[in-house]
Amino acid sequence: MTEQEQIDQLYRIQGFDNDVEEALHDALIVDVRLFENSSGHITRTYEVRLDSGHVCVFKPGNGLLEAGQDGLYNGKQALVRYDHTPVSTVISECAAWQLAKHLREPWSELAVPTVLKFAKLPDTAKTEFGAAVLFRGGNAGKRGFYETVSEQVAAGAFFDALIGQQDRNKGNVMWYPERKVMYLIDHSFSFGKRGGNRGASDLLEWRLRYGSPELDAHEFESLERLLQSEDAMTLARFVEQERVEALRARAEEMVHTHRLVVLPTDVVNAADRGSVSE
Repeated sequence: MTEQEQIDQLYRIQGFDNDVEEALHDALIVDVRLFENSSGHITRTYEVRLDSGHVCVFKPGNGLLEAGQDGLYNGKQALVRYDHTPVSTVISECAAWQLAKHLREPWSELAVPTVLKFAKLPDTAKTEFGAAVLFRGGNAGKRGFYETVSEQVAAGAFFDALIGQQDRNKGNVMWYPERKVMYLIDHSFSFGKRGGNRGASDLLEWRLRYGSPELDAHEFESLERLLQSEDAMTLARFVEQERVEALRARAEEMVHTHRLVVLPTDVVNAADRGSVSE
């Protein structure tokens, strides 16, 4: 499957089974401006307003190729490290939402509706493909959710283990304390291949230290349903086969062991680092 085929297939299947996703997919872009945030991300993101009334954060597929011009970080190195391409980062963003949607609650509430869009960027005048992530309120980098909504953190850890999250750092969770809800954002580096570098997840570290690696009944039943359903394999229509096979292998291992798939780096970090709730 070529990258163009992946983009075409994703565009065909998105917009089904979820009213918000359908609205995002069908809506026309009426305004694009540089998104001012304080999340610490060095890739340029944009605020996209749709004629449906929704506001999204738009992440161009080629953003990482341009990151790091100031010498702080090189986006190309990140792509190589995690074995991704500009297209696969956009596909992964959208695939994470598609999977969460099929897993149902609580994951469909933790993940944010995301669709593939094409936007003309104001600073380059170029039309770029990218992931349009529905804007949610909250703060990136704040960690009060560990103590306040620990059940959401545990569910997020399960999701990260399943998708092979490669980069769940403190900036990739939005915390909305007024509503006591957290949102999982930034899935560009996820759906890691088997044996590939999957980095680490702060949420998974927390669950290993303070919770339990054992699956609860709902997690186990959700995995069984996923493996028995064609919904999960909908991902195979637009996600690289190697990444889909790795996803299935992680799900099967967790069903077999009744435990989270644990990354070696997570084990080391949970043992050696200070409390991630600090």
